[in-house]
Amino acid sequence: MQIIAVFFLVTVAFGGTAYVFLYPYLSGERKTAQRIQNVAKPEPLARVARGPQKSRRDAVESQLKDFEERRKKHNKGTPISVRITRAGLSWSKRQFWIISAIIGLAMSVFGFLSGGGLLVSVVLVICWSVIV
Repeated sequence: MQIIAVFFLVTVAFGGTAYVFLYPYLSGERKTAQRIQNVAKPEPLARVARGPQKSRRDAVESQLKDFEERRKKHNKGTPISVRITRAGLSWSKRQFWIISAIIGLAMSVFGFLSGGGLLVSVVLVICWSVIV
């Protein structure tokens, strides 16, 4: 049984490493980065020193800051009640947290009783809390 578990973990580790190094080639990210680098060549110093160019740069920077602030507000996360509704459940928030706690406790007990010990139990609870 341990040999199968070790084989699985090695396979997952190898696959993850291969994914990290091969993804830029498979997704076309390298070509995109190369195109951006070709387009974004530095301007001659004479053009950079002009006044209107500087104000234009400031305007673009302020627009980018505004865009970033809007993106942060949007990504703060949806409330748990909305996520429960989107999942098609008719639970209240209290029911959701109680069921989540029960599942986390069950995972902890399963990890402990399966021979993993206290460390595995704690890791399973932490993983469950991250998922929820």
